[in-house]
Amino acid sequence: MSQASQAHQLIAPDVRLGQRVSIYGFANLYGCEIGDDVKIGTFVEIQKGARVGNRCKISSHTFICEGVTLEDEVFLGHNVTFINDLYPRAAKGDGQLQTEADWECRPTLVKRGASIGSSATLLCGITVGEHALVGAGSVVTRDVPPYAVVAGNPARVLRTLSIEARLTPGVQSGPAVASLPGGVEAGAPADERRPEIHQNHRRQTGSEPSCAAGVYPAERDQFVMVKPAARTT
Repeated sequence: MSQASQAHQLIAPDVRLGQRVSIYGFANLYGCEIGDDVKIGTFVEIQKGARVGNRCKISSHTFICEGVTLEDEVFLGHNVTFINDLYPRAAKGDGQLQTEADWECRPTLVKRGASIGSSATLLCGITVGEHALVGAGSVVTRDVPPYAVVAGNPARVLRTLSIEARLTPGVQSGPAVASLPGGVEAGAPADERRPEIHQNHRRQTGSEPSCAAGVYPAERDQFVMVKPAARTT
């Protein structure tokens, strides 16, 4: 890490850093715990009481607030936002600014190997299960089961991966159990279904499919479900 990058970081003395942690410019960390081999992008804030496990990747502009725990090997895309207060208010009933004594911090747990797509928002008091995937732009309001692929606002389960499945960008191993529209076989491996899904997307929208950073399978199912807008003359 360059001296220039270090000059533009705010890392408080009470931060517990593991080994081989990479922190890029304009990051703000205080009172948190960071595991080994973690990568933290630019403009990331990690608040007091947050815990990040080993081998996690946290992309730029992400906000990890107090009460959030990331287990090992969690991926966070760009601009992922966590929330720790279900009923936020700036002031009390008497008009005085709230203090820490005036609200309850609700914890959130992201379990090992889970991936959260860019610009997703996670409400507090929930658990994201092992190796689950959250689609880009989703709003997660409830627990996500292990190995589930969820997307939308509010996020809903699109499919469940086999317990042996391990994801790499754009490729899914193991059969999907959710049915898919467009005549696609639900039990077919994703690499066999992909050409049919992309063809269906082109037919419906007249455009090429594009996968947002981080979570490709959820995006691919969204293409299938897009309905073309009615044409006007």
